[in-house]
Amino acid sequence: MVALGVGHAIAGVFAFLYVCAVILAAAAYLGIGPLAGPILIFCLLGTLVGITMVVRPSVMACRATAVWDALVGLFFLQFALKGSNFHTEPLIIAAFFLAMCAVLIIPNTVE
Repeated sequence: MVALGVGHAIAGVFAFLYVCAVILAAAAYLGIGPLAGPILIFCLLGTLVGITMVVRPSVMACRATAVWDALVGLFFLQFALKGSNFHTEPLIIAAFFLAMCAVLIIPNTVE
């Protein structure tokens, strides 16, 4: 559980830094959109649930992390299937995040 928490915390930090870089790069030309704040908060939420799994692993922390994984996985799945140019890389990333969601949810529901 601690290793999964560390991985999620690192993924959340990298997502936050990447999204910040993209937003700031585009802000010079297009300005900052209204959804910039919520997506940055979502990335920080991934970091927070990862740290929560490291510090205090519990069923609630696993479920919060699983919800974050499901949302990220569904985003990449939609991105992979959208348009006429099919790329397998986002599909592999989506499968990874959705599998992590299943790994974190299923053991906690069976008692």
